[in-house]
Amino acid sequence: MVGTGLGSETINRNGARVDIPNNQNVIELYAQLAGKRSGPWNYARFIRPNGTYINDKTLESPAYRQNAVFWYGQQLTPTTLPYWKARLMGAPTTRPFVQRAFVLYPTYSTAQQYVDMVDYFENSAQNHVYWQWIPVQVQSVALPAPLTTVDLVVRVALVDNDPDARPVDLTIEAGGVSQTVTQTDSTHGPLLSIIEVTLENVPAGTSQVVLTLESPMNIGDSVAMIGMTANYICTP
Repeated sequence: MVGTGLGSETINRNGARVDIPNNQNVIELYAQLAGKRSGPWNYARFIRPNGTYINDKTLESPAYRQNAVFWYGQQLTPTTLPYWKARLMGAPTTRPFVQRAFVLYPTYSTAQQYVDMVDYFENSAQNHVYWQWIPVQVQSVALPAPLTTVDLVVRVALVDNDPDARPVDLTIEAGGVSQTVTQTDSTHGPLLSIIEVTLENVPAGTSQVVLTLESPMNIGDSVAMIGMTANYICTP
């Protein structure tokens, strides 16, 4: 998972691009373009380095209410390009802006064998937290069960975490092993966070990853969890 924030109500990064590491080895590439339902827009455009593009007019995740996050999803081709750009067509060019984040999910051909899984959270009413509306959301994602104890790497994309003191808590758990990350700002530009944790010594037979997103009462931020990946190395 790689990505960049595209802006906030006061910042607009139409020219922002996402570089893809080891792009020559990418065999599949999925993209999400997220925005906040706070103004008008028409559709999503995913732009190749040569200026050609893919228009996406199918909204995979409509925002369930005003000021919630929506996103478009698209398989991108060719998969081996070094970078992509994205923008919301018809969105405001003056503040308050609507664009929020551009996230890519490259799948690689590798010599080392991994178990990889990915999930995209399309139901806006189930991926969004805000203490005044829905303070806690839980996503349980099926995991191909390891045959031995493994270290599980999990990444989660959070959108609309404003750069202020308001926190959001994300707990990632698998097989009784868990970590909690508290965010009060974005990690990958405005307003995208890509949270990465390694859950060490996850037991054999573990069949799910549980993500608990919480906006603490009276002080929490409004944030959406739009996708996740998880992987572990296969052992002979």
